[in-house]
Amino acid sequence: MEKINLADVVLPESADNLPAPHENQVVVAEANKQLQKLFFILNILMKKFTFVFVFLFSLLLLGCGEKPMTEADMAKKLGLSLEEYQEQKEVAARMNMNVEDHLKMGHGMDMEK
Repeated sequence: MEKINLADVVLPESADNLPAPHENQVVVAEANKQLQKLFFILNILMKKFTFVFVFLFSLLLLGCGEKPMTEADMAKKLGLSLEEYQEQKEVAARMNMNVEDHLKMGHGMDMEK
């Protein structure tokens, strides 16, 4: 193996002395520039599509929920008339409870009868 003396190595003084780039190097450099542009555009699109996807998914979840029950529906569910339900609701509200918990505790119509 031959030893190279660094003093014998001649470095080019300017870019003019460098050999012209090979044809493949030019093609690769151009392709690299095109890929950078493409990834930049894709990055922007992905951010926008992510926002749109999250927005639409949240709308889907909101649309799938059950609609709230009316007082008449709740009264029917609990086996009370609408007037009885409204009375029990007022009493439960004074005790900081909801109607279902109030009736489960036995403070409902069964105690009055």
